[in-house]
Amino acid sequence: MIIGKMDRLLVFKTITARSQNPYGQAIESSSNTTNRWCSVNYLAGNKGYESDALIAEKPVEIMTRYDSSINTDNEITIDAIQYYITSVQTINRNAGLRILAKAQPTE
Repeated sequence: MIIGKMDRLLVFKTITARSQNPYGQAIESSSNTTNRWCSVNYLAGNKGYESDALIAEKPVEIMTRYDSSINTDNEITIDAIQYYITSVQTINRNAGLRILAKAQPTE
């Protein structure tokens, strides 16, 4: 892992509460957990139709130093776009983390 490539300061948030509004829509509250220097690689996306709605996927690969507090319950904000973590993989016996995330759909 090359330290000079970790040029993006990302905010990892933890979802603290899940509830519903009076109309039944899901509401999630989150708090800032940690800030980490990372390298971000945008992967090939996908676009398709599901139930007559256009669905676009924007996956990213994030590399950072090891932190045991980062897991799939966290959210990430990159350039004002919220991403949810799909997988967290350890690199070389806790030397680093490889995080795969997808953009949350906008409403």
